[in-house]
Amino acid sequence: MSTGRIGIIGPGALGLVFATFFHKAKFPLFLVDHSPDRAVFLNQNGILMEWEGKSISSHPPVLLYDKIHEPPLFWLVSVKHHQIPQVLKRIPNPSQSPFLFIQNGLGIQEMVSSYLEPENYILGITQIGATLLEVGKVSLSALGTTLLDASHPKSEEIQSLFHQANLPIELHPHIEAAIWQKALLNSALNPLTAILQVQNGAILAQPSLWSLFCDLLKEGELVAERQGFSFPHLIVFAKEVIAKTAQNLSSMAQDLKKGKKTEIHALSGYLIEKARTLGLSLPKQETLYALVTAMEEIPKTPTQD
Repeated sequence: MSTGRIGIIGPGALGLVFATFFHKAKFPLFLVDHSPDRAVFLNQNGILMEWEGKSISSHPPVLLYDKIHEPPLFWLVSVKHHQIPQVLKRIPNPSQSPFLFIQNGLGIQEMVSSYLEPENYILGITQIGATLLEVGKVSLSALGTTLLDASHPKSEEIQSLFHQANLPIELHPHIEAAIWQKALLNSALNPLTAILQVQNGAILAQPSLWSLFCDLLKEGELVAERQGFSFPHLIVFAKEVIAKTAQNLSSMAQDLKKGKKTEIHALSGYLIEKARTLGLSLPKQETLYALVTAMEEIPKTPTQD
């Protein structure tokens, strides 16, 4: 039996935002962390979220994996794409509660299929923009909408919980297409902003960057079309998203700056691998992929994941 609590895995930027909103709405919840030191710090000091000129504090409990004794109502997985397998190995009895995955990138279904049955996970994406300032402190720049797979039997229940917590949410009838559309955008936008360490708006402001961005987008579209997805208005969609998030620094740019592993392997890396199996070439995607992966290996002073 589930506890009725919400389990949020990962105290990164998104995890802290979701925890703050659910905690303020009086929902029982707990955060899950793999780091004992960070868990102690968060249990002692709580969370501080900066949003629209206000500082909002909350103090939900933080558990280590070996302290999870009862399954929650659902798991909200807010770790990076590449960390998902390790999470699923650590969660006790993972089939007892559904997992909501909202990560950037492609290939989550293939990744989790050896751990979970289809009824045990829900695919989604989120348009929330947030930056982790330091442990336990997050800046929310955009309270965007989270999209969930409308076909999953648990989605309506989770949608209701999000509404009660004042978190924008919609059920999407074609979630795989939505995931691909966002991934195509991020496969072009995130590497450029990460390499140059610029905010999203720089891509629109510089004609040469916009031209390169469009070329990267078109390469990704070649793969998407062979997978059965067509996005005739992708450039318009991309321009609108970049304009709305002009002041944001992409998560990939933040990760490179902090010496962390990025989601490049689930974006450009996934597209390049698929392209090779289809006999396609993505030269510009391959160049940016090589640059970002090389930059990941440059020694920096690391921060905790």
